[in-house]
Amino acid sequence: MRLGSVPIIMVSVSFIAVFCLGSSAFAHLGFHEEIGLINEELEQDPHDKDLLLKRAYLFRLIGHHQDSLNELDNLITKYPKDTAFYYERALTYEDLKAYEQAELDFTHVIRLGTGNGTVFSRRAAVRERLKRFEEALEDYRSGCQYRQTEGFYVRFGQLHQRLGHCRDAADVFLKGLKQWPVSIALTRASVRLETDRGNYQQAQKLITATLQRRRFKSPWLLLRGDVYRAAGQDEKAVKTLQEALRECDSIIDSGRGSAIHRTYRAEVLLAMGDLRAANREIAAVLKKFPDYARAVDLKRRIEFKRNMLKGGANVNKAIRLGRKEWKENPQN
Repeated sequence: MRLGSVPIIMVSVSFIAVFCLGSSAFAHLGFHEEIGLINEELEQDPHDKDLLLKRAYLFRLIGHHQDSLNELDNLITKYPKDTAFYYERALTYEDLKAYEQAELDFTHVIRLGTGNGTVFSRRAAVRERLKRFEEALEDYRSGCQYRQTEGFYVRFGQLHQRLGHCRDAADVFLKGLKQWPVSIALTRASVRLETDRGNYQQAQKLITATLQRRRFKSPWLLLRGDVYRAAGQDEKAVKTLQEALRECDSIIDSGRGSAIHRTYRAEVLLAMGDLRAANREIAAVLKKFPDYARAVDLKRRIEFKRNMLKGGANVNKAIRLGRKEWKENPQN
């Protein structure tokens, strides 16, 4: 991410000119080099608040959070009504997991009359962290007055779902899908919700619409298999998984397969109960791509299921080993 692409929420016109457009001298520099160039410019004008804010932002990006806070504290003391400084400090507090302080700064931005969809969304997320769920819901509702991201609607709906407000969650996902009709994240969240509340027909309707748009269908066939199983339609679930496996095999056999296709093949095999074949497939992926996060996660799931199937003795052994490790290394 480079400075020229940073979205600014609420700032003065002069700050937009400096921060978003910037000098061409800042282009294509690393963060440390940009800080060095800012320091040189500040020697000419040490009170340039836009440059000081830019430096505080860069301090945050490189993990120098205390330097960022020191800079912002000084700016807020000098310019107590400039919301850009409170907003950036809130982001720094978020990075530090100091959620109460972040919440206070986001609230200050809103009270000064410059709150918008992004500020409400961020404060909602912070309030969720603080387990102030009703206040978070209020922020999400306020945020809906603005055009929002897919992630906003996913988080809003999932909070309703966690609190048992399934109908409200469905309404939120539906509203999100009206703005983002081809959103994978929103569609998945909506399918999961409808499945959990037993509305299998609606879940399948969402999957069918998505399948018509997707060239690679196996991820959605996997999800369809989950819905069939939840509905007690095991025969249809098996046929759906077989269809997914045939697609993965066809792509891989044609030479067009990638780590993604092989990982999904392993996931289909796991869903079909063939743990040995799933483990072989994912081991081959990890041998070539050891840091591929989806494959690493799937490997853990396979191992967990294998251990569960070995019986209670192995599960108890794992618990004992875990307790022993904790006693020896409690900080981990």
